[in-house]
Amino acid sequence: MKSNSKTERNDEGVFCEPFIFERQTYWYERVEESFALKNTDAAQTKFPLGFPFGFVGRVFKKKQRITNTFFVDAPITITITGDIENDIDIYIETTAGDRVAEIALDCNNTDGTTIVIEPTTKKITVTTDGISTNGYGLTDKTKQSFLYLPQGEYFIGSNMEDTDAGAISFAVKRYLFD
Repeated sequence: MKSNSKTERNDEGVFCEPFIFERQTYWYERVEESFALKNTDAAQTKFPLGFPFGFVGRVFKKKQRITNTFFVDAPITITITGDIENDIDIYIETTAGDRVAEIALDCNNTDGTTIVIEPTTKKITVTTDGISTNGYGLTDKTKQSFLYLPQGEYFIGSNMEDTDAGAISFAVKRYLFD
């Protein structure tokens, strides 16, 4: 218990005691893996072959293979930044191509806006020009609101197009024993 205030009567004459608790467990979390789905300019990308083998263009990463070897589903924090033209669809699928989880947002994203989907606190926050608002209303209620990576090997992907200048970043968390 973090604090226990003095007992006082409320407006209806009932004794009330607000308690504030802090989470104290034998678990702790760490970011196991982080990556982003995005366009990368060829000048910023390193390739193993140099001259005379050249490369001109962009590298577009739309899907990432990831493995969860832990026995508990791993929460995935998603951060969406930059210009994304279409409504946002993020999914987890098996290596065979079957979707096991999916988040669909009924909005695109513009430069200067950041959407953070945080499963550990169960919050979806939209920040524009330093003002944060609740983004839960953007989610498609027929799909998940938060993603958790099941045990095994999967792909995490999105419906981003190669013309999108934005990025969707992922941070996969693991809970471990002390």
